Amino acid sequence: MEKNRTILINLILFVIVLMLIIAGLTWANYSFAIANTGSNDFLPRWNGAHEWLLNGNNPYARATSLVAEKMVYGRHARLLHGEDQMNFSYPIYAMVIYAPFGLLDYPLARAFWMTALEISIFLLVLLGLRLVEWKLRWKSLAWVIIFGMTWYFSLRAIMEGSFTAVSVLLIIGTLLCIKTKHDLLAGTLMAFATIKPQLSYLLILFIILWSIRSNRHKIWLSFILTLIIMIGMGLIMLPGWPISWLKQLMKIPGIYEWKGTAVLTLAKAMPGIQQQTATIISIILYSYLVFEWFRAKGNDFNAFLWTAFVTLIITNLVAAMTESQHQVVLMPAIFLVSKVLVDRLGLLGRWSALLLISTIFTGTWTLFLLTRHGNQESHIMLIPLPVILLIGCWWIRWWVVKPPTRFQELG
Repeated sequence: MEKNRTILINLILFVIVLMLIIAGLTWANYSFAIANTGSNDFLPRWNGAHEWLLNGNNPYARATSLVAEKMVYGRHARLLHGEDQMNFSYPIYAMVIYAPFGLLDYPLARAFWMTALEISIFLLVLLGLRLVEWKLRWKSLAWVIIFGMTWYFSLRAIMEGSFTAVSVLLIIGTLLCIKTKHDLLAGTLMAFATIKPQLSYLLILFIILWSIRSNRHKIWLSFILTLIIMIGMGLIMLPGWPISWLKQLMKIPGIYEWKGTAVLTLAKAMPGIQQQTATIISIILYSYLVFEWFRAKGNDFNAFLWTAFVTLIITNLVAAMTESQHQVVLMPAIFLVSKVLVDRLGLLGRWSALLLISTIFTGTWTLFLLTRHGNQESHIMLIPLPVILLIGCWWIRWWVVKPPTRFQELG
C-alpha cells in the first residue's frame, strides 16, 4: 500500500514538473513569436488552416495566400524579387496536423507549434536511440539529448516552424514499427509522411519494395489504404483539392528541377559544366541506391535499417528543393555510426563517438556562421553531413549487416 502511494506521488510530481516545463517552453516560444513576426515555414500552413476553418476560404485560393502575404510584407509578394507567395502548398490531409493550430491566433498558434516541434525532436532522439539499440548511461544520454535539441539543424527547424521535425518523427516511427512488426501502424505512419514528400519519397519506395519482397504485405497495403482514405476524406471536405494543390505546386520555383539542390551546389566546383556534372552525380547516386535496395532482402532488419539510413542520406543529396533542416532525419544515422564505434573499439570507440558528435555539433554551427549572408544560410550547409555519414555508413556496413562471430574475431 505504501509502495503504491509512493509511486502515485512520484507520478503526480513528474506530471507537474513536465507540465511546468512545457508551459515554460510555450511562454518562451510565445515571446519569440511576438518579437519575430516575419516569414517562416509555419505561417502559410497556419493561414491556410485558419482561413479554411474559420472563414470557409479555400486554402489553395490566391485570395487566401494574399492574407498571409499582407501579414508578412504588408502588400502582395513581389515574385521578381524572390518573395514567397505564402501558398499552403501541402496536401489537404495535412489539416489533420495543422487544424488545431489554425483555430488559434497566429502568435499563440506559432508558440504551441514550436513547442510541438521541440517535443517532436526530443522524442526523435529517444526513438532514434531505441531504433539503433544504443543504450546509454544517464550522463551520456543527457549529452545526446542536448546535442539533438540544440544542434544547428534542429534549432533551424524549430525557428522556421518547419514541418520537418514532425515528418522525421513519422519516418522514425515507421522504421520502429517495422522493427517491432507493427506493420499496419507502420504503413499508416508512412502515409502521413507523404505530407512532406521530398523528405520521404525514396524511403517510401524502398519500404514498399522491401515489404513486398519480404512478405510483409500489411505494410504497403496499409500505406495505400490510409492514403486512399485520406485523399477520399479530403475530397469530401474540399472537392477538387488535388487539382488546386498541384496548381500551387507548379508555381514553386525549381519544382521542375529533378537534380538535387545539394548536388547542384557540389557541382558548382565546375561552373562551366555544372548541370552536366550534377546530372552525372545524380544518376550515379540513384543507380547506387537501387543496387542497395535489391541487396536488402528477406527479414534481416539490420540490413533493412542500414539501407534505410543510406536512402535518407542520399535523399538529402539528390532531392530537389531540399533544405538544411531536412538533415534532422540523419540524427539516427549519427547514432548508428556512434554505436558501432563504441561496440567495436571499446574505450577508444566511446571517445571516438564523443568526438564525432561534438565535431558535428560545433562544425555545423561554425560552417553556418562562416558562410552565412546576413541571416541567410549558404547552400554549402547541405553537403558536409550527408557526405560524412555516407562514408561512415559504408565503413560500418560489415558490422551492421554481417556482424562477425566470436570465432571470426579471434581468427
